[in-house]
Parts: sequence; structure tokens; C-alpha cells
Amino acid sequence: MLELGSYLTGIDCKFFADLILKKESIILKKHPATTITGFENFDGNTGLGINSLTSRASHYNLLDWEEAEDLINSIKKTYVDYTKNKDPIYVHCWANVMRNGDQIKEHHHGSYPYTFDHLSGHLGIMVDGTTLTYYRINNRVLAEKNEKGKISFFSSAYPHWTNQYTGDSTRITIAFDIRNYWQFNTNIIEKAKFLWKKI
Repeated sequence: MLELGSYLTGIDCKFFADLILKKESIILKKHPATTITGFENFDGNTGLGINSLTSRASHYNLLDWEEAEDLINSIKKTYVDYTKNKDPIYVHCWANVMRNGDQIKEHHHGSYPYTFDHLSGHLGIMVDGTTLTYYRINNRVLAEKNEKGKISFFSSAYPHWTNQYTGDSTRITIAFDIRNYWQFNTNIIEKAKFLWKKI
């Protein structure tokens, strides 16, 4: 596989932007800013804070929403294009909403070293071309411009971050982690398995 894999999709970004913003306050009220094991005031080490939608990622899967069919299809199709693997996968998916002054700090999804063969990704939903996502790969930093409808895949072990969002609207992306059958059954604790959707 390539270090990064990026694909343009035909997904309706406005539809998903409106949907995420509509559900944002509901999710914030319904779920606490904790990990699945109860660790409090956690935002995934993103720096977005405990009042962010990101801090609730351990409590829902966006792919469980009844409106998510096109998103599911887009993730699966581009995953197959990237990996050439058509086997079923398990996906945990959430939304990141950033406003003026917000920035995702350097973080990674999971623990070293086993996550190098685990995949993560994100999809630009409401981005204005001013933000980049940076990846630290083998002592190099690669930068990728965020674009509407573009899905990017990368190793879960790669540290990544964004520059500060300075726009007057909102920056919305959909993020996800992917595990194959063996990884799902080996690395995901029983209590968290409800968060993952098989596609």
C-alpha cells in the first residue's frame, strides 16, 4: 500500500454537513467526554477539548445513522481501491467539527507498534481549502490539502494534525478507524465492539 491513499468521492457533502450540525448538540448532550473505559475529559488527544464532538467519539458510530448508506459505500469502495482487499471490514466512524481558532494537535490512533498495519482515514465534508492535514511518516512530514469529498487513508500509527482553522464558518470532517476480522477480534475489547460496524 502507499503511505497515503486519497480518493475523490461523489458523496453529498452539504447533506452530511447539515446532518452532522443538526445532530451535534444532541450528541453533546447525550454522551459524556469519556473513553469507552470511563477515562474522563478525553478528546482523543486532539486538543479540541471536552466540548467538542470529537470528545464523544467513544460513544457512537456515524455509520449506524439511517442516513449513512452513501458514506458506507464510499468508505468500502475507496478502501478496496486502496488495499485491493474485498474482505469485510469493521469501521468506527465519527465527526470532527472545528470552528475559528480550533486546531487538531498531533496525535495518533492506537498504540505502537501493532497499529502500523491498522488503517485510519478521514473525509472532507465542509472544508474551504485553507486547512491541511500533516502526517509524520518515517521522520518526514507530509502535508495534504483538505478537499470536499476527498477520502484519505493512512496507517493508524502515523502521528497527524492540522493547521489552525481561521475561517468564519465551520470545518467538518468525518474520521474513521478500520480493522480487519483478525484485528477486530484480537485488538478491540468486548465492551467496545458495539462501536464497530461490519461493512
